[in-house]
Amino acid sequence: MKDLIHSTIRKVTLELIYDAVDERTQEIKERLGRLEDDMRELRGEMNRRFEAMDQKFAAMDQKFDALNARMDQLFTLITNQRK
Repeated sequence: MKDLIHSTIRKVTLELIYDAVDERTQEIKERLGRLEDDMRELRGEMNRRFEAMDQKFAAMDQKFDALNARMDQLFTLITNQRK
């Protein structure tokens, strides 16, 4: 009888522990899911910002190219004036 009670208490205790672990595991999985969603959103935002920066750098490159072309024209004019 004593063994039966001891075995029953042990089984009940283990079931309670398993239930608590399962519940906590589910909470952790939900939190990880939310973190993954947040990370995806942040990655998307970073990619959008990098694309915007790339566009701005491309525009700056075009302006520098135009400026260099104008400077070349000025140097050519100055060189021709000296001759």
